[in-house]
Amino acid sequence: MVAGTLTYVAPEQLRGEPLTPAADVYSLAVLAYQLLLGAPPFAAREDRELVRKHLQNAPPAPSTRWPEIPADLELLLLGMLAKRPADRPTLADAVQVLDAAPRRARAAPRAPPGARDPVFRAGTPPRCRVRDRRRGALGRRRVVTISA
Repeated sequence: MVAGTLTYVAPEQLRGEPLTPAADVYSLAVLAYQLLLGAPPFAAREDRELVRKHLQNAPPAPSTRWPEIPADLELLLLGMLAKRPADRPTLADAVQVLDAAPRRARAAPRAPPGARDPVFRAGTPPRCRVRDRRRGALGRRRVVTISA
């Protein structure tokens, strides 16, 4: 039995192997891929097909969806999506690559071609507003609003 959302599950988890922090790196890469490029690296109508793609298919190169992606970011994403846990960078390695990247590479990207998210279709990064609100006995609650 596999616990988790199949879109984000690491190959070793699907194979029933012991989990390590490398599984989290894989899941984070799927999420980052989806946020940056508008779709996850693997999608399918049936769960069985999605599992097969996670286990066997190489992820599509991010540059096919976002031609201007910085090369170091593309290599990092692809490395984090490696099938074998030993081939993935650690989270500390990923942070080091991102810290070394030029400031322009860390800025919010413009819409990748064909992105389905309406915020991306607008061609501008989303605006975020964070507010703290008091909520009775529960204390403070942070509210994040994202708009186009």
